[in-house]
Order: sequence, then C-alpha cells, then structure tokens
Amino acid sequence: MRTGIQRQRRPRPRTAAVAAVLAALVLGAAGTLALTTGPVADRLWRGRPYPAADPDTAAERLQDRSRRVHADLRAAGPAATPPAPGDNTLRSTRCPVRAAVSTERTDRSAVGVRHIWAYGGMDGAAARESLRRAGEGLRADGWEAGFAYDDEAGGRGGVGARYEDPDTGDVVSLQWSLPAGLLRVDAESPCRKVPGGHPKATGKPVEWTPAAPFRP
Repeated sequence: MRTGIQRQRRPRPRTAAVAAVLAALVLGAAGTLALTTGPVADRLWRGRPYPAADPDTAAERLQDRSRRVHADLRAAGPAATPPAPGDNTLRSTRCPVRAAVSTERTDRSAVGVRHIWAYGGMDGAAARESLRRAGEGLRADGWEAGFAYDDEAGGRGGVGARYEDPDTGDVVSLQWSLPAGLLRVDAESPCRKVPGGHPKATGKPVEWTPAAPFRP
C-alpha cells in the first residue's frame, strides 16, 4: 500500500501546437484571399487580351479576298441570277472573353470582321466547278484547306468547303445549297483588340458599306 503524497501527471503543454495550427489557418486564408482577389483572380476573370489590330484594315483585307474569290467564280461561269438586295454585308462580330471564368461574356474592346455575300442561280455541276476554281485560287495564295462536304440528294443539301490563311487567321467558307441554288461566301477575320483612340473603339457593333465584290 502506497503512502505519502502522489505526484499527479501534468497535462502536456498544447499552447505551441495550437499556435502552429492557428498560424497555418491564417496563412492558408491569406493565400486563398490573394488568389481570389489578386492578380491571379484578375486574370481568371478578365482573361487573356486579344492582339491589337485595326478593324478597318481587316475589313479591307477581307474585301480584297472577296474580289479574288468572285473573279474565280466568274471564271468558272457567270451566275444565272444576280444576288438579292442585302446579300452583301460587312460588319463586326462578337468576341468572347478569353477567361476561365464566365466565358459567355463579351469582350467589348475587341471585334472580328465578317464579309458575307452571295453568288446566285446555279446547279450542282456549276457549283462544284465554282468551288474547285475558288479553292485553286486560295491554295495558290497559301491558304490551307479545311473541311469539305458534298451531300446533294433529292433536291436538298449542297456542297461546301472551308479555307484558312495561316498568316492572318482569316477564314473563307463557300457553301452552295438547294433549293435556292445560291453559293454563299463567308469571309471572316479573327477577333482583335481595337487600338485605343481608334474611332471604332466604342464597344458597339460596327458596320461598313462593302465596296466588293459588287455594290449592294
């Protein structure tokens, strides 16, 4: 039987451990705050800016390409019917924000340019020859062929092809379809930031009066 005063075990000091845990939590919170409110978050929200370029220059470049495509189409055979009014438009296109967050937003500092026109009144054989001639001209200028299709059947469907300029990123799509028999040409430039101080740096849609390949 034990006698005398027995020593009681002291609880281990936990002050240092608790302090370390609290410090880790504070540092973690600070790091999270920095990520969500600092430069990283700003980049995630605003996204990568588009390269700057003059939209008027892009509009002229697309019209010049339309003139060449139109010349090739005419060489393949004149259109049976003239294009209808409104079948020649040149306007800006929407540019999405290039961000990891909320990519449905529009970057109002940038625009693409799109020139759409029609070459009308031809049958399938004439359309195929027209696309062949236009494709030869584009490839001769260094454009690369993309998709192509031919699904004319039962008076429906059509034929088409797509080409891209590796230097500018411009794209030309040619699509002939039934029953209208129209060959539509869609020339488009990629999104570019409008330089500061440019008259078209308003954040609003832009339209030009096309002078090619024919007057509207």
